[in-house]
Amino acid sequence: MYKDTDMSTKLKIEVLEACTIPTLTYGTQTWSLTKTQTERLKITQRAMERSILGVKKKERTSNKTLRRKTKTTNIGHKIKKLKFKYAGHLAKFQVVSVVMSFNVMYTG
Repeated sequence: MYKDTDMSTKLKIEVLEACTIPTLTYGTQTWSLTKTQTERLKITQRAMERSILGVKKKERTSNKTLRRKTKTTNIGHKIKKLKFKYAGHLAKFQVVSVVMSFNVMYTG
């Protein structure tokens, strides 16, 4: 799909950000990712961006240039954001759990 010449680049980027990246990052907030695994996800994202732009690796276009042209979010940053969001959710859940336990102990 990313190599389809009939689709606009803008639409391909929208599909990447709306469908592909969320699929790749699904559940990552609970994974214990190694640095190697995170790098592999970044490499996969850059390969898709190259495919969208029609850039060959032989052209030696820098990753910064690719990111500037596609204006996509780095998958590594997205994963960190998801992990922090999940950690906040867990912290909130634990506080609510403690408060509920306290109320049960002293009201009944």
